[in-house]
Amino acid sequence: MRISEINNAPTLSVHVGYDDAAVFGREMTAFIAECNATHVFLRKKIGAADYNTVNDILAFVQSGTFLLNANTLSPVLQKFFSRLSPTATEKLSQAIIAAFSAIGEKKPCNDSFKRNAFVRVIFGLQSVFSPVLENTGPFFYEGELNKYDFITINILALMGISGNIVCFKHDGADFVVNPLFNVNNGRIKSEIEFALPKKPALSNRNIGLNFIPGTDIEDAVSLLKSVIERDNGNFISVQINGAGAVEKFKLAANKFYLSAKTNGGAYVIDESFGNPTYDEMQNFDAGGFSDKTIDALINTFPALRNTDFPLRFKQAAEEVLAVYAQKANAEKVFKLWLCRLRSVFETRPSVIIIWRTLPNRVMDFLSCLESLPVNIIHFSPNAEPSFSESALKFSAGQVSDEKFGFPYKANKLAGYSTVALQAQQEIRQVLSGDATRSYQMRQFSAINPVVLKTTFEEIDIIWREPAKFRPTFTTAGGVVTIPSIFAKINGVDGDVNDYLFGIKSKITPETLLLQKFPFITSAIDGAAVNFFKQIYYNEAIDAEKLKKSSYYRYNLFSDETQNVILKGISDFIKNDWFIKERASHVYDILEVLFRMPPQVLQMIHNFSFTETVPKVVVFNSTDKPCEAADCILITFLKSLGFDVIMYIPTGYRVVEQHITSTLFQTIDIGACRFDLTQADVTRAVARKGNPLKNLFKRSNKS
Repeated sequence: MRISEINNAPTLSVHVGYDDAAVFGREMTAFIAECNATHVFLRKKIGAADYNTVNDILAFVQSGTFLLNANTLSPVLQKFFSRLSPTATEKLSQAIIAAFSAIGEKKPCNDSFKRNAFVRVIFGLQSVFSPVLENTGPFFYEGELNKYDFITINILALMGISGNIVCFKHDGADFVVNPLFNVNNGRIKSEIEFALPKKPALSNRNIGLNFIPGTDIEDAVSLLKSVIERDNGNFISVQINGAGAVEKFKLAANKFYLSAKTNGGAYVIDESFGNPTYDEMQNFDAGGFSDKTIDALINTFPALRNTDFPLRFKQAAEEVLAVYAQKANAEKVFKLWLCRLRSVFETRPSVIIIWRTLPNRVMDFLSCLESLPVNIIHFSPNAEPSFSESALKFSAGQVSDEKFGFPYKANKLAGYSTVALQAQQEIRQVLSGDATRSYQMRQFSAINPVVLKTTFEEIDIIWREPAKFRPTFTTAGGVVTIPSIFAKINGVDGDVNDYLFGIKSKITPETLLLQKFPFITSAIDGAAVNFFKQIYYNEAIDAEKLKKSSYYRYNLFSDETQNVILKGISDFIKNDWFIKERASHVYDILEVLFRMPPQVLQMIHNFSFTETVPKVVVFNSTDKPCEAADCILITFLKSLGFDVIMYIPTGYRVVEQHITSTLFQTIDIGACRFDLTQADVTRAVARKGNPLKNLFKRSNKS
């Protein structure tokens, strides 16, 4: 089938059969390429508008009788279609008014229908058809349409924009030509039906589900339950964002889980799902999504036999896998996860609950589950990215910074807490936040360390300031941005004793002093490398396997501290802070950071991210560069938000061989000194003299 044939075809269904999926794929690639030469080809589905967009659109439409005219429509077009020319905007306005005026002429409909249609139409025109509005077509739109979308197509036709609607359908699928295609201005042809297994039809999910803005979390969960229990052959994909009142959110989530478990079964996928272990990967066969995968899926879902659901899943998975560079390995992981879930799916649960947002590859895999006959509910208290673009979004209230697991057993005693405890919680909620700079201990677990560049003189001022009072500090989105110092000080300013005592004055109870090198030695061997290969793969640490090994020494610390360390190590390996000298640099990093001294671990454990910033002071007066292991430790602590100052009186490049120099600030304060190899900053004492001598001392160091 070629685009020229479709353009010359009558406005009836066009059937194209195929026997070989690979041949069809090549044909479709050629078809799309040819189409793009003359048309605007649109494959993006018309999804549901999010909560904020719905409110933005409805803000321009009165709550009573739905009346649409040029005056009420003008601010909507200005907000959502500001890039259109005045002529195109006028055309769009007239077309929308004409299309909505025709609604209800043949079949009566209420204002609620018109209002919902208006939201869907404005959102569809802005999110999907804006290229057509700007270029005035013609276009090909590939996808299924609902009753509201036909109004959108009619508006395009009234604007004089021609196009085709292309639907990929499997053999025997119902095909209906909608009468709204009978328009005069633009030439809109009927759907072009390809007789082949269609892509996962996500648009038929969420039927009968509609959240009214402001719906309470308990009412929303009740609506989900009723739609699922109705079991009308349709399935839903919903993401619930924000926890609002946390205890209420927990109770509602647990109530929904228990109800779903009783009525058809429920399965929760949370952080424990994780990446496959090393043993799993070693003992699992490789290969892509072949016919054997389809057979396994049919065995998993006996009810799927003689349906197109298994093939839908295969097509969805192949589409997701196409973006992975190491496709073969990703296919292996996907198949392994499918086998993991097989025992769960043998009973065909009615609901899969996704808790929070998991690693990207896990979420990509879960997005493929939409092509299977199961309801999917994504509870996201932190409003993190969804597993699916097509999932219907519901706001449960303000985003919660609190980290908590899925509430299998909700706290039934929450309603019986003492008045004093309730008052304390309410006061903390009111007083905590950026406005008051008052935070609870360990209130946050996500960090974003940034380098705070300043002058040499100002370092003394900032050095003892809590993080929350420093410039650029914020806790937006539940992530603490920690502005900290990372500076190399070259040379000596004036008197040597004053210089050394100035360094000593920087040493606080929360400071790690490094002046004898090496501070930490590298002792990596073949056995360690083999172990690291088992716990670090696919750019992630297998925390579960690591924690079970005798090599892991951090079990004594809280889960929060362990998570900070393990996530910090994973992020540190991925960034470019440490210069990679050899292929095994990853194992060098792991070897050093999995045996940090107790003093360092205690500093990490006490760091709340908002208060006192722990510090590292380096003093190297020799001509010997710092070892790689020491540089790994220094830069890792900086990546956690520590303050780091490196005093190098010689001005030599003693750290640049291992640490990327653009990451820290270099400040020259005076002449280089090479006679301080025996100096010890811990023994420096303050000189007696005129206390005003240095008060008015001028300096241009920066």
